[in-house]
Amino acid sequence: METTVNNTSIEHQPNILQDIQYQQQKQQQQQYQNQKSQQNDQLNNIKDINQVSKLRYKYKWYLVIFCFILQFVQLYTLQELSTNHDNYKQYFKNIIDEDKFEFQYNIIFSISLFILVFLELWTGYLCDQYGSTVILINQWKIMVFGTVLVGLGLFYYQFYFIFIGRVLINVSNSTIWISVSTFIQQYFNALEQSKGQAIMSTSVVAAFSLLQTIALIMLPVFQIQEITFLLYGLGFSLRIMISFPIQALLVPKYISGTAFAITRSIKGFLGFIIQFLNGWIAKNYGYLSSEKFCLLKSIVLIILIFIVRYN
Repeated sequence: METTVNNTSIEHQPNILQDIQYQQQKQQQQQYQNQKSQQNDQLNNIKDINQVSKLRYKYKWYLVIFCFILQFVQLYTLQELSTNHDNYKQYFKNIIDEDKFEFQYNIIFSISLFILVFLELWTGYLCDQYGSTVILINQWKIMVFGTVLVGLGLFYYQFYFIFIGRVLINVSNSTIWISVSTFIQQYFNALEQSKGQAIMSTSVVAAFSLLQTIALIMLPVFQIQEITFLLYGLGFSLRIMISFPIQALLVPKYISGTAFAITRSIKGFLGFIIQFLNGWIAKNYGYLSSEKFCLLKSIVLIILIFIVRYN
């Protein structure tokens, strides 16, 4: 009888040990999940605190100003290639045949567009994963490296340096508006941004429609083509001047819709004067000075942005 009881207890002992181990594992998993949940809550609280502090950041309008001026420098660097086509052609006439030059010159844009098909899809994702600040700095580094290559190509008469540098500059310029917009959005309320963006778009349509109508009426009467170009230039200016007071009426507390709108619209406005400014610098000081100007401005502005950001 005693032997039977002992055998039965021995048979059930492994099951008891397995149950104990299972319960211990279950408790450990539960503790791990609780710790992970607490860590996530802490991270979310930190993010909420950071977001609130960013919305109340007193120097955020300086960030807006520096960011859209940075885009001006980026756009200036981008437009410099098309504005100085004839200058580059004359500069390299003894090194590259005319047909070969035109082919290589035009393929710069083709390669850039091909890369952007894939790169632009990932820029927003990278901003979400690593932060817009990190992506903005890396885009600026790419632009600076490309500008240095272009400068070296001009100095040493190496067109392939210009070729590679221009591709890098185009890639950086065409994606930087995403990181700049994401960077600025952190400091302004999303609802107000939506209002401001909608009003800005409406103002653009209204301004251009009005000025194009006036241009069509005046052109046959006065037969001065400069009037048309003047009115188009005023259109770019009015898209800024008209929209801001309207936004101030609808969003009187922060007027924060302009923060996102200005980063998107300023490139079109600045495009009107960039061609003239770049041509003037190239004509009076040489196109190598254009590269120096772009590089100097971008360095100063990127430093100002992050000095103000972490002040």
